[in-house]
Amino acid sequence: MKYFYYIIIYISIFILNISCDKDVLMDWDNIKYIVNNYNEINLDYSDLDSIDINVKLNNISLFDNVGQKLIFVELRGDTLGKIVDANTGKLIKRFGRMGRGPGEFVGHYSITADENGFFIHDIILQRGIKFSLSELLKNKDYFGDKPVFFKSENGSIISMVPHLNSKFVGSGLFKEGRISFYNENGEVIGLTGNVPISNIKAPPAIISQAFIGQVAVNPSTHEIALATRYSDRIEIYKKTGKKKYILRGPKNFDPVFEVAQRDGYPALSSNHQMRIGYVDISVTDKYIYALYNGRTRGESDDSYSGSEIFKFNWEGEVLKLYHLPFYAGFISVDRNNDNIYLINSSDHNKVYKIND
Repeated sequence: MKYFYYIIIYISIFILNISCDKDVLMDWDNIKYIVNNYNEINLDYSDLDSIDINVKLNNISLFDNVGQKLIFVELRGDTLGKIVDANTGKLIKRFGRMGRGPGEFVGHYSITADENGFFIHDIILQRGIKFSLSELLKNKDYFGDKPVFFKSENGSIISMVPHLNSKFVGSGLFKEGRISFYNENGEVIGLTGNVPISNIKAPPAIISQAFIGQVAVNPSTHEIALATRYSDRIEIYKKTGKKKYILRGPKNFDPVFEVAQRDGYPALSSNHQMRIGYVDISVTDKYIYALYNGRTRGESDDSYSGSEIFKFNWEGEVLKLYHLPFYAGFISVDRNNDNIYLINSSDHNKVYKIND
């Protein structure tokens, strides 16, 4: 996924030519802070179940699980997608190629699984495709369900996931609002939230880029979580889009950035002081699991992984903090038993499991 953050920078150049005169506000009434009264668990390798993947994996950009199957999507290769048995590590199915045709991808950025399959959003094509796992496994001519092409005049959509009643919810480099809702045809039907406040004067869409994050949806209540990458904050919205609360911490930091000029347009420029917050998020109907980094770019060469996992309930209470013995690039939680799957950022062919 980290390669697509460079793509995002260039996408933003063409949508950020906006006035800086208007103040950007944030009107969260309910702000919660992480306090250190949770259960901290220091894990060793012996505490983890390991799964050796028997097919070579390189440059993973997406990871999730469904029905005791692990779903990997790579950045490049003859086939980008691989489905692997979660118990044995054996390859079951390959799918998807690089391209713009049926079942193909160019800028695959977010994946969301449910009990029947998974949904992949492509930020370059602004297209989403739902894959039925059963159809994909049995039908070699199946390239996913009918794609949805998303339309937005408010800025580029970055993270998109299915929501209620065949609709979708997403976040992005928006000039207005924080979360957008889309119908089954990819048309905007609603907007909620505010561009976050920043002490750095910048166009709203640049501030949205600085506060970029991943969206996840509670499979039962359809509440929405947005976990930010360059700030340690998680925003929670009700299924209607109404703000519920914002969770800050553990270090309570916001993005550090500058506004540069690229091709005559304002663009976000970061430096070694940029601190990394939540790098991945996975949710169930009861819990939010967030992979946390907390380091600055100057403190680490790898700012796209994390060594801590916070477990929250949907009311914002911290239940556990797992300290990992390695840096993980991705997490995915089994929605049936709360097992946490992790990919070692230095060895993509090694998947670990925490029995939560």
